[in-house]
Amino acid sequence: MEGFAIYLFIMGEIVDCYLNRNISPIERIRMATTGYFFLYLWRFHIETLSQKYPNFISIKQNFLANQSFAIFTSLCESMVLLVKAHRDYYPQIPFLPWLHGSESCEHFFGIARQINPDFAELIQMLPKISQYTKALRNKKLSFDKERSPNDKQISETIHHSHCLARDLAEYAGMIQPSNISIDINASRIFIESHEIDISSSSINEQSHDNEEEYDLTSAIKQEPSDDFIEIRSQLDEIAQPPDNLYTLNGGDSVNLSCQYLSYDKLDFEFLYNQRKIHEAYCSKPLERKFKIVGTNSRITEGSSAIQSNMASHFVAYFTKNENPEQRFVTQREKRWKDNRKNIAMALAQLHVQELAKSRKSKKLNKKIVKENLIEIPNIVTANITEEFPLSKRDYVFVRYGSQVCIGQVEALYFEAYNHHCYADKPIKDLNDISYISLHVFVPLHLDLFTDIVKEGCYILTHHIPSNIVYHIKQNSVVIEGNFLKLVGNEKHFYFDYFGRKDIIEKMVE
Repeated sequence: MEGFAIYLFIMGEIVDCYLNRNISPIERIRMATTGYFFLYLWRFHIETLSQKYPNFISIKQNFLANQSFAIFTSLCESMVLLVKAHRDYYPQIPFLPWLHGSESCEHFFGIARQINPDFAELIQMLPKISQYTKALRNKKLSFDKERSPNDKQISETIHHSHCLARDLAEYAGMIQPSNISIDINASRIFIESHEIDISSSSINEQSHDNEEEYDLTSAIKQEPSDDFIEIRSQLDEIAQPPDNLYTLNGGDSVNLSCQYLSYDKLDFEFLYNQRKIHEAYCSKPLERKFKIVGTNSRITEGSSAIQSNMASHFVAYFTKNENPEQRFVTQREKRWKDNRKNIAMALAQLHVQELAKSRKSKKLNKKIVKENLIEIPNIVTANITEEFPLSKRDYVFVRYGSQVCIGQVEALYFEAYNHHCYADKPIKDLNDISYISLHVFVPLHLDLFTDIVKEGCYILTHHIPSNIVYHIKQNSVVIEGNFLKLVGNEKHFYFDYFGRKDIIEKMVE
């Protein structure tokens, strides 16, 4: 869970370095570049493990999608470029990074849908939308103007961010590169000048925009005044702009004393407070409310308000039927479940045959011989039943390639509404889960296992449960430090059976 908390912190910082309206540009650079370096360190860790342990770790299963990685790193790089571009080319223009996105476009269509859900009449709605958005921007903005951050301050911030990212990665147990592939010393980012004068062209475009706005304003005056009153009333229920916004020139100091680790321990309270400060849109609700128009006068004004966001969730909940008998099963899911079932049935049948043969030979041999095979129950269900459900912190025999290891369950997930949801209750059927996260112990010698690999890190896997072999009891293992030892039947019979070469070949087929 500590690694998950770090992941949420980094992703929140990357998003809010654009959306937060109250932090300085140098702080935005620190947030963005910390996430930038952490993502590259995380990718290096996964790539290193996937090359040395391909049966356990893969980029596809244990890292972001290539598209997501490219988007996040591009956002981080763009933040530095935006700060330098505003400083060098637009020093008199407020630095508002939350406008460098698709949010304005999304609000445009959201406002249009409030007025009329039929987009075929979009042209007729333009005057109202223009007045609506213009009214949102009529608040006076107060700016704190100071010096712009120079290249030295930006470079110091980038180096500091690199140290913060390495601290987080090291605490999470990631493999650290001897030298990161990114040249952080070359932090000077130059913006090439183009032949077209941006300032003059923007002035010309602005004059055309003013003419178009005048035409829209004249068209707005022809609309009924009731619409304007309704729009004004809606503005009071929508997010109010903050009292003061920082421009590029606000907050030029570089705080190099910021540390995430305290005495080699992660300060989660500090991370929480940082996210609380940087969190965007946390001070007020943005849900739209509509009033029911009806003849029933007994309905009070408070009870007649509809929260559209909540209504959308209800509609999505009931339209996506999650009846197990009616839920659509993908071919991929059906394939791995059928394959696991066939393998389990083949192993169970083979075990019954071997057990019968062993008992028969024991009867023929009158001498007392040491029993080397006992009945292993519930092989078909991987020993996951109503009497012995699978839950967090339990142990399982799990196969990776041609090797049988022991995995400790870190998390269980089930599929619902086209998403993988965390399961906090014990699982009584292996087919009920869609993904399983395991802390893997690899064989060291005979019945001795370890969770530390040569590189000095743990192996944590997130995979579909197709490679789960058998569920064992918690009192069947003894853990001392980073070593795990099997005891009881799990030591003498179960692991010896599932670890046999011919049994593994049966599972691999």
